[in-house]
Amino acid sequence: MARAADRRPRAGNDIRDRRAEPAAARVQTPSRRARREGLVIFGLPSALFVGLILVLPLVALAYRTLQAGALPTSLRSPIVVQSLQLSAWTSTITVLLAIAFGLPLAYVLARWQFPGRRIVDTLVDLPLVLPPVVAGVGLLMAFG
Repeated sequence: MARAADRRPRAGNDIRDRRAEPAAARVQTPSRRARREGLVIFGLPSALFVGLILVLPLVALAYRTLQAGALPTSLRSPIVVQSLQLSAWTSTITVLLAIAFGLPLAYVLARWQFPGRRIVDTLVDLPLVLPPVVAGVGLLMAFG
């Protein structure tokens, strides 16, 4: 008589199982040439886009600011110093809160099934989907 462990389906790690599956179902890794072509087709335009849209305006802004000599005087302004300090404090507090609450929550969501898990997962994903402007308007309406 066969034992229960012998009747369980295999996990798919066996070589015989891989030979039996159709060739179309196997994952094919791209060759070096295909990867290089993909890099040229997609990577180059992406790098060009990032360079033109993000880097070039920042470089132009920094150049104009340094050329006018306004950077040292504006960095010493009390309102700029206060703004930078506030940004540093809020960023530090946000990172500490994200570590304190985010890591345990991520572990729980990844490892366990519980009632209401989908709702918690939706609430965690909501800031990624919700545009910042909508969140700002909502906060303004709630607290303003």
